Amino acid sequence: MFKTEYEKFVIKTAILVLSLIIIIDIMFLSHKWLAIIGLLIGAVFGMLKFGITAALISKIISYSERQAVSRNIIMYLICLVLTAVIFFVSAHIHTYILIGMAEGVLLIPFTLFIICLGGGTGFIKKYFNEKN
Repeated sequence: MFKTEYEKFVIKTAILVLSLIIIIDIMFLSHKWLAIIGLLIGAVFGMLKFGITAALISKIISYSERQAVSRNIIMYLICLVLTAVIFFVSAHIHTYILIGMAEGVLLIPFTLFIICLGGGTGFIKKYFNEKN
């Protein structure tokens, strides 16, 4: 699923950010174990969604057929609906699980933000010269 060097770099950085968020949750939340369970489930779902979205976008860019593009857009919309369902179910279970799920699902966008911020300021100097 994670084929390119950039995707692997994002996942490694996301795991590092995940460990920092777990430490912060342990220190500051009262129902820490519920939040950590939600965080781990949300992080796994967020990483899977990142891999699926990367694959779908690469297929949309490479295909010229109208049917293939529409099929991939429908798959992307199914991922969005699945995200909403997971949030709804976690909200009904417990509020701290919902907090953890939100942290986990937003882990990849937050990691990408950190990578872009670090790359823009010059702290992260990683170049991805790939030919796919």
